[in-house]
Amino acid sequence: MREHCGWLRLAKHPDLIRRDLRVFLALRSYCDQQGCVGIAQKDIARDLHMYRQEVSKSIMHLLHLGIVTRKYTHKLRGGPLIIHPEYL
Repeated sequence: MREHCGWLRLAKHPDLIRRDLRVFLALRSYCDQQGCVGIAQKDIARDLHMYRQEVSKSIMHLLHLGIVTRKYTHKLRGGPLIIHPEYL
């Protein structure tokens, strides 16, 4: 049970809406074992039948809440998304 505490905390989070949870689940399904997400927002939007702007808003909200972070590199303005280890 302990290994899924992060998922339960996510499900109970008072600031998350349905759209954010859908986007998080998509991000989670596309990430590697370290939590690095390797898919474009437009592809997530296509897969979830959502507008790209909705996906972008959800990702910004997830970033604000610390559920995901960005891995910045010197070459990229905004690097790939990383899911916080508590939510893997």
